[in-house]
Amino acid sequence: MRNYQSNIYENPQEQLKNAKSELEELLKTANHLEKKAERHSNMMLFCGLTAAVGQLAGMGTLIFVIFDWNAIEPVTYLVCNYNLQPVPQPFYRVFLRHGWSCLLFVV
Repeated sequence: MRNYQSNIYENPQEQLKNAKSELEELLKTANHLEKKAERHSNMMLFCGLTAAVGQLAGMGTLIFVIFDWNAIEPVTYLVCNYNLQPVPQPFYRVFLRHGWSCLLFVV
């Protein structure tokens, strides 16, 4: 009967050092990616807030300074509908992929 040995137990200290060095490299990459993702999300939030404030300022100027409400009401209706159209899209994407089962909150 032959005795088979795996190579796991041959040099455990060397393998542990290699694993630690790989882990350090992966942790550096993970930290870099986390910082990059945080910067990107902060930039997107800032751009979205700036666009919303700009839209409100523009509409306020058009309503109260240049025109009156009767002339701007259809414009605000169209602008609000245009901005609210992307809101249900994530729901429909998930719904089309998973069907009715995505609506059941079963853990």
